[in-house]
Amino acid sequence: EKLEYPTTNATDNILEFLNKGGNGQSLVRRLDQIYSKTEYSGGYAFLDVTGDQVSEFLYVELYYGERPIVFSCRNGKYEVLAILTGQHDFGFHELKVENLSSDGIPQIIVIGTDGVSFPQSTVYLYKWNGRTFSILGQVSILALRRAQIKDTDKNGTKEIILTGDNPGCLSCSNFIPQRERTITYGWNGKEFVEISNKFAFPEYRFQAVQDADSAVLSGGYDDAVHVYKDVISNRNLEWWSPERMLYEQDASYRWIPGITPVPMPEEDLTEYPRLATYAYYRIMLIHIVQEHESDAATIYDTVQEKFDSDPYGQPYVEMATAFWNAYQSTHKMYDGCAAAIQYAAQHPEILTPLGSDYHGAQSHSYVPADVCPFR
Repeated sequence: EKLEYPTTNATDNILEFLNKGGNGQSLVRRLDQIYSKTEYSGGYAFLDVTGDQVSEFLYVELYYGERPIVFSCRNGKYEVLAILTGQHDFGFHELKVENLSSDGIPQIIVIGTDGVSFPQSTVYLYKWNGRTFSILGQVSILALRRAQIKDTDKNGTKEIILTGDNPGCLSCSNFIPQRERTITYGWNGKEFVEISNKFAFPEYRFQAVQDADSAVLSGGYDDAVHVYKDVISNRNLEWWSPERMLYEQDASYRWIPGITPVPMPEEDLTEYPRLATYAYYRIMLIHIVQEHESDAATIYDTVQEKFDSDPYGQPYVEMATAFWNAYQSTHKMYDGCAAAIQYAAQHPEILTPLGSDYHGAQSHSYVPADVCPFR
């Protein structure tokens, strides 16, 4: 049977083709030929996704509601088994079929995207439960740029790697500074869970601080120490300030005729001692958690020597001292953290350079409990 170019009744065309004896695999080959000359990226496949040893045909009908549709053969006749649209009315869908777990039945991955200036993508993972396709997992990511499926850790199951969070709207000033984020989801034997969530390499010193703090929360102490040391010694990391924020925001509008550029501000020389002192303090905490108390003592002495007389680093030295004295009296991490958190609560201005409203939409806004998460 001749398969016409998909139009608004592509579903009817596909059903007619299959029910007149057309082979699903030949349909895939024909669609390959049709779409090789177009920008179609919705996706289609002919695979058994229900585990009944009979292949289903899957297709994203871009010309009729942008719906991912599953066609299945029941009682000798093909019919629409399911329409997989997730929980949102997206303007675009992309479909992939992959065997991500170890049971041999492929999962259906549907990526739904909506919006132009602020595109939001949600990735749904569907699995046949014997009666219908249930959502096994979902994740949302702003401005999804790439989606990869591969076995990154060589354990026999594939991971879903999503890269995005870098808005396409270049003049959206609240997203400055921008970094791409990569989120990896993997199979843990029962379900898909987030196994990695990382930003691209930091451009600014405050981003490095936040990356290191985030690594601590996930138990990546060695990685965190490495990044904290970058905060201290990597002079390629850029500085940031409220004035720098205004300058970069203005830069995103310079293409508009008649706009007078704001001049580049002078570097904020107060940021480095603040962030470097904080980084030393956090390295000290990691050494104590790892029961390397002599190394912690060395770091404590170093931070006292380098920044105790610096007016911008001194508040962080005082926080480190509050922690150190409380910890030394009981040798309990809880007591040391309680003292550091209390100091931060009494001096909230020390939190602002670490992450606040002028650090952009991707930034974490710090609260006192963030300065010592070991409780």
